[in-house]
Amino acid sequence: MTSNPPPPAPTSGHARIAGAVGLLRSVPGSIGLALGVLSVSLARFLLPAADHPDFARMITYRGRDLTHLRPGLLWRLPLSAFCAHSVADLLWTLSICATAFVLLERRLGTAGLLAVTVSAHVVSTVSVDLNAAANDWHSWLMVRDYGTSCLVMGAFGALLLATRSRWLLVGVLVIAAVDLRINSPMTISEHVIAFGTGAFVFAVQSLRLPSWLRTPIFAFERSGRAD
Repeated sequence: MTSNPPPPAPTSGHARIAGAVGLLRSVPGSIGLALGVLSVSLARFLLPAADHPDFARMITYRGRDLTHLRPGLLWRLPLSAFCAHSVADLLWTLSICATAFVLLERRLGTAGLLAVTVSAHVVSTVSVDLNAAANDWHSWLMVRDYGTSCLVMGAFGALLLATRSRWLLVGVLVIAAVDLRINSPMTISEHVIAFGTGAFVFAVQSLRLPSWLRTPIFAFERSGRAD
């Protein structure tokens, strides 16, 4: 009785494909954030607000939604994080999703990545809006407040604390210099708070996050081989 021959070893091309599939399965949070930013931003760019007023209102968060206690509209706060200001801003954010977000997710897991990015956006935006309300800066509360920058700054804060990378520190300092040059004090404050929130959330999760939350949603082999 003859035994069946062993299956052929996978070729290098198959191994690379399997490794890529394994990587994609390991970072569903990064992919989800990238797709969310891509879909909402493209919809904003391609759909004129005059022809689609409901969509324009859906993604338009203002500080008055918070300060006037309009709970039925507060869902626009997290959604506003997915709308880029321009095509260049969109491409920049997608590049961060493919690098910083992926690195964070592989270190903290999907829940950890979402905690860092979402909290950075929400905490920074709410803090600035409450400060504006306390100082009667009504003009700020009427401004459309949206953009992906707080997601990015939160990821940078967490990643800098995780890696202690000098190159990343230089990059953050360059971004801060540009921020000081082109943005308003309120926007700069948002970015600083988002950066600090991301670092803080990362530090807390690194110490206390349960092991089951540090794993991706989908099971995969850390070596990069797909199931």
